[in-house]
Amino acid sequence: MNWSVTKLEVTTYEGLTVVVISVSWSVTDTQQGITETFSGVTLVEPPGDNFTPYDQLTEAQVLEWIFKKVSQAGTEALVTQRIQDKISPPIDPPLPWA
Repeated sequence: MNWSVTKLEVTTYEGLTVVVISVSWSVTDTQQGITETFSGVTLVEPPGDNFTPYDQLTEAQVLEWIFKKVSQAGTEALVTQRIQDKISPPIDPPLPWA
């Protein structure tokens, strides 16, 4: 799975400038030639004592913020299931009493 940060929304907060308030992200995987991507937006907690200036942030650090709020395993399972559904589409038969 490939997680990536696609956008950071920023504001000013208590005298600090360029404080991240939300993160847009995506996770992509490819299996058997089929690629699936799931995207989301996660709100970020106000900075605490460990504030990192915007120009010093790393993608790994921002992804950790996401993983505190979004289930990494659950999201990856969703992407995998979507790929599997394309490989072997689920059968949707009519109701037996119809």
